[in-house]
Amino acid sequence: MQKLTQIFAKYFIILFALGLGACTQSHLQIFPELENPALPQQQLSVKQMHADIDHLLEVVVAWHPELSEYADLAQIQQQAELLKQQINKPLLRTEFYAVIARLNQTFNDGHTLLLWPYPEYQQLQSQGHLFFPWQLRLAENGSLLLQHSYQLADGLHVAAGSEILSINQVPVTQLLDTLQAYGNGETAALRQEMLVSRFGLSLWASLGWKDQFEVTLKPMQQPLQTLHLERGQDWQMVDAKRQDYVYKQVRPGVGLLQLNTFDLDEDEFADFLDQSFATMQQQQVHSLLIDLRQNTGGNTDTVSYLSRYLSQKPFRLVSQLREKLNPHNSGWFGYKGQSGTLLQQDWTEWEQPFEVDKRFVGKSYLLIGPRTYSAAIVFATAAQDQQFATLLGSPTEGFVNQTAQGNLFNLPHSQLRAYVATRILVRPNGKLHRHSVEPDVRFDDTALAMPGGAEADPQLQQSLQLIELRQQTVQ
Repeated sequence: MQKLTQIFAKYFIILFALGLGACTQSHLQIFPELENPALPQQQLSVKQMHADIDHLLEVVVAWHPELSEYADLAQIQQQAELLKQQINKPLLRTEFYAVIARLNQTFNDGHTLLLWPYPEYQQLQSQGHLFFPWQLRLAENGSLLLQHSYQLADGLHVAAGSEILSINQVPVTQLLDTLQAYGNGETAALRQEMLVSRFGLSLWASLGWKDQFEVTLKPMQQPLQTLHLERGQDWQMVDAKRQDYVYKQVRPGVGLLQLNTFDLDEDEFADFLDQSFATMQQQQVHSLLIDLRQNTGGNTDTVSYLSRYLSQKPFRLVSQLREKLNPHNSGWFGYKGQSGTLLQQDWTEWEQPFEVDKRFVGKSYLLIGPRTYSAAIVFATAAQDQQFATLLGSPTEGFVNQTAQGNLFNLPHSQLRAYVATRILVRPNGKLHRHSVEPDVRFDDTALAMPGGAEADPQLQQSLQLIELRQQTVQ
């Protein structure tokens, strides 16, 4: 099958954090080296920065397949002019980023954004500077919680689930609102989800915060604490690191497949699924719940392989692919067409499910939420439209038809790098409406995961109760 895409999400976030880039073509290479290594130490003139802002808008408008549907073009232009007015003196690249990156929010697309100054970030990392060291997560009520427990060598300990109330005396609600202006995503809530997944990097790139953090937090059932995080401290995670994928039987006849990303080695993931579904057969699992609430996407090939276990008939992940041509994706000598052309191609290749004796023939359920995004949305819409799984949970913040296939380019003077979606993937039922993925059974908004495991996860419990009731009806 022709590859659909390897669309943004956690895969892209990890590459950002590690400073890696595997592609060789310039418009696909995420982190190429700067042509001028001294550029990070040089100030940009006002004229150069104004020109870079204009160039960013020009390319995003020219390359994005449906920018006018995602964003208000007049508002983008207004924001750009406002930012240019704020630039009245020479700035370093890092300082310029803190201004120009506020355009990210106006694009309203998780797959279109200006990237942060990664050479400077890498250099600071190599010099031992401290970026905010704890992994965090957003609860659905907006609280900012510790994802894990951490400890210093002297015994100072902070527990998973503790709520962060302020950092450097800035209340979390105000801080998240400020940071989301630099974020990528269709809504403010999704932009907050994205920035929390790279929180330390976001604090530095947007606000310049590093080395010292005054954190006020509230551990569960304990009084408030104020801690000072400083360069030289070595905070170690002391609980089990979250696994990206895991299978377990949670009740007799009920299996739980936790998939936190689709950015996975295809062969390893295939081996994991083969073993998991073989185990389900041995356990006589009649109902499978797949938790996608933390899954921000990855590679659609892994989605296809999983779907082959669940679907009972031929299926496809999308019905149509729309691609906006530019000088980099129009093919050799422009054989696809002229730059600016919007190609529309019906997707006619269908995937075949596995043989009956291998595939899962019970009832499948997908648990989705606001953070479910990108390739995970492609999976959810494919399952919903072709009825090989029932969707449970809360609506996604991302749209049912996802943008994809980002191309990259440098701004001419600052050499800051931008990522622009060039494709639209239309869900299998062919509907073009832009809205969230709506679950078939919607649960009340509740905290996603609190210490204590499944019993402390209301949405998971609601899912298991529904599965039990439906199974009783069948019997």
